[in-house]
Amino acid sequence: GVAAANGLRFYLKKYCNSHVSWSGNRLSVPSPLPKPSGIVTVVIHDKLRYYQNVCTQSYSFVWWDWNRWEQEIDYMALLGLNTALMFTGQEYVWKKVFTDFGLKEEEINDFFTGPAFLAWNRMGNLQKWGGPLSDNWHNLQFNLAMRIVNRMRDFGMLTVFPAFAGHVPRNLTRVYPNATVTHLSSWVGFNCTYSCTSFLEPEDPLFIKIGAAFVNEYNYLFGTDNIYNSDLFNEMTPKTSDPTYLGKCGKAVYESIAAADPKGIWY
Repeated sequence: GVAAANGLRFYLKKYCNSHVSWSGNRLSVPSPLPKPSGIVTVVIHDKLRYYQNVCTQSYSFVWWDWNRWEQEIDYMALLGLNTALMFTGQEYVWKKVFTDFGLKEEEINDFFTGPAFLAWNRMGNLQKWGGPLSDNWHNLQFNLAMRIVNRMRDFGMLTVFPAFAGHVPRNLTRVYPNATVTHLSSWVGFNCTYSCTSFLEPEDPLFIKIGAAFVNEYNYLFGTDNIYNSDLFNEMTPKTSDPTYLGKCGKAVYESIAAADPKGIWY
């Protein structure tokens, strides 16, 4: 798995004067292969070597096809990385979950941004901008996600899946008129057509129900490595900075994970 790939990279670099990188490869492997003079031990001290940032999902990854993803995962293994975000295709799952909670297709479409802005849709900064997403997009991303997960696990890598952060389509209150939904502030100058997103407050029981349903559906489709990521207030101002309130928000996120996956870790 990852250890073998990382050992290969060490060998290529030290004994073959070869280099593999994002910006280009220099592979000049001699024949016959050079033989080390003895046993070589390389120690990695960290159990989890974490990779990726939530924003890179839209900065770069959103346009990648399978060939580019396969190259990236192989490179991750060569570097010894064994834990990484797997956010591709999550809108496919969200569409299913929001539909199960009674939202109409046009209401869900009105929530999702276009592909290049999905990172900020997921973190509650934007809605609708550049959207909607087509059914073809959802299906392609879901199938791509399946291949990414399988390839990562072939190497023994751990996948970090998304969890619910409280951000919901604005018409959730049509279905649940008593839901405690507030609106976040606008983001970097966007007006409230595209920003001021709806936030389901943590004390509302619906928070745990939606969050658990999302994790359950994700794990049904992909299996799980029990690690999740969630950003509630990315570059946003909560309605209050009171630690008690922020603690309730964090508690609700974790409880929604644990309700579906008792072994779940919010990473």
